Amino acid sequence: MRSLRRRGSPPLLRRLRLAVLLASVVAAAVPAVAGADSWTSAGSMNDGRRFPTATLLQNGKVLVAAGAAESGFQPTSELYDPWTNSWAMGASRPPNMVTQRFFASAALLPNGKVLVAGGTGDSNVLASAELYDPQTNGWATGADKPPDMSNPRARGS
Repeated sequence: MRSLRRRGSPPLLRRLRLAVLLASVVAAAVPAVAGADSWTSAGSMNDGRRFPTATLLQNGKVLVAAGAAESGFQPTSELYDPWTNSWAMGASRPPNMVTQRFFASAALLPNGKVLVAGGTGDSNVLASAELYDPQTNGWATGADKPPDMSNPRARGS
């Protein structure tokens, strides 16, 4: 007898990649007019960064976190507000992420918090994870910090 496997929703990884891609597009530019064939600048971020995460928050803002810069890592985050077309430094408590990372993955959780996990830091692949809370505008520390993953991961793996 042939066994049947129930097909579920697409794997979480595919959904995460789609969410990051969507958030990256929103963070990069905002349509000038709905349905128009043109784009307008979304302004300049406070800190230039390569390979960050971008997550569309429930409040409509976009959290851009981590990444690399010419001088090294960017352990900071910024918030893009599409209504004011402006950027503000994110996470006032504590101001920086606990771990410097780029090529990390980020996911918006059902409770509105953002999980940033894995990535590359100091020439090694990371197993650590961090949790951003938009209500407090802070990164979790101590006992509130999520546990490490069982296997290090980078580049959305």
